[in-house]
Amino acid sequence: MFFGNLASKGTITLILIFFAQTFMIQTVSGQTQLLRHPDLSATHLVFAYAGDLYVADPMGANPRRLTVGAAEESHPHISPDGTMVAFTGHYEGNTDVYVMPITGGQPVRLSYHPGDDWVRGWSADGSAVLFSSDRGLSYQRGGQLFEIALTDGIEPNGLPRALPMPIAWDGAYAPDGGQIAYQPFPSGYSGSAGWKGYRGGTTPPIWIFDTKSHEISAIPNDGVNDSHPIWLDDSIVFVSDRDGVANLWSYDLADQTLRQHTYHKDWDIKSAAGYGRRIVYELGGRLHLYDLETKSTNALAIELTVDLPAARPKWIEGKDYIAEARLSPDGQTALLSVRGEIISLSVNHDEMIQITRSSGAHDRAPLWSPDGRKLAYLSDQSGEYALYVGAVSGLGTTTYYDLAGAPATYRFMPLRRMDRPFYMRIIISISMKSASRMAHRCALAAMPGAGIPMALPSRSRPIAAMWPSGGPMKLI
Repeated sequence: MFFGNLASKGTITLILIFFAQTFMIQTVSGQTQLLRHPDLSATHLVFAYAGDLYVADPMGANPRRLTVGAAEESHPHISPDGTMVAFTGHYEGNTDVYVMPITGGQPVRLSYHPGDDWVRGWSADGSAVLFSSDRGLSYQRGGQLFEIALTDGIEPNGLPRALPMPIAWDGAYAPDGGQIAYQPFPSGYSGSAGWKGYRGGTTPPIWIFDTKSHEISAIPNDGVNDSHPIWLDDSIVFVSDRDGVANLWSYDLADQTLRQHTYHKDWDIKSAAGYGRRIVYELGGRLHLYDLETKSTNALAIELTVDLPAARPKWIEGKDYIAEARLSPDGQTALLSVRGEIISLSVNHDEMIQITRSSGAHDRAPLWSPDGRKLAYLSDQSGEYALYVGAVSGLGTTTYYDLAGAPATYRFMPLRRMDRPFYMRIIISISMKSASRMAHRCALAAMPGAGIPMALPSRSRPIAAMWPSGGPMKLI
């Protein structure tokens, strides 16, 4: 929720009212969620939360903050002897490799290249930190694995050494250091898009590289997403979505067989690490521990009570958070989408009205009616995006139109007719006919009784239709 006033003509100042639960997401039982990038040793569990690193007992008890820097820390990895933590730090405007004692202390910077360096683990003997970097590569969808040796367990010893594999995004050494199981490139869905069930051209396999012979073998992969290799004894445990959901699998090096270990259906496993015969992994914002011997999974009950600066109420300039703006037909008032709410701002009289007050929902894409009395906007307050039409004043009844699961990224831009108001209903359904063909069907309905024109667009092109009255409408 926000409240606003005008600091000067045409300027919006907002005060944000937050509660700690907004940022420290918790379940009913008080367990903290959004815990990420776990790693495990015989005596410790380390993970990232809200941009800082935390360390706890192996079952999640006695959690305590390990880092307090203003910059983000992520991807912690415990050294083989359990005394040090290497992690990715975003200090000093760059993404680099750092290491610090697991008991706490001052982080020591190990890498200085302007490229992004992401910690992936340690060498088998713990004498070097393993990290990936895009330095020197023109191929932007991957990286190369490097090692940086340490002196006295914490200080860098020389420059990073590139491993022989030309492209490698993530990897883990065998216990004897003779082989590396590695992921050559990230999955195509690993960005903000989050394409579940991705089966495109960048579904990564896991390859096994022999450090002496330089021979490569592969875990069987039929166009699925395999990631986070973990070398445990004579098996490689990894995360794979080959059953439709990202679960834990293993590959037995002796008999070359695959085995599924977890059977989650609701959430994908996002990251995993292991020690001994146990695997810790991130699922649905919580950490889980899987025991390979007992074949059992336990959700770790972790509750953090910490000071989060981002959760404090603060004044912000609303102009920095304006996502969309639509000028009224008479040019005197603007509809603005600001931090998930719709407000109107008078150009001449410095009058602001907060039209929507749907805390917890994202209201966006405001649109004026031709006579300037009504507005339409999209909102997910029902759980899915729907079209809402109501008075610009925010008073009276707002009409709701179900979009039948239409993608929220579709926008509509009607070419106005000034002689009468209108509203519309958009129904979009997408069906996959084959791997190379997708059919889009849009039905556009004018005012009741006006008829329903239909347009079948070609792939990746705008949709154009003519209203019965002759007014064209364009969807992009």
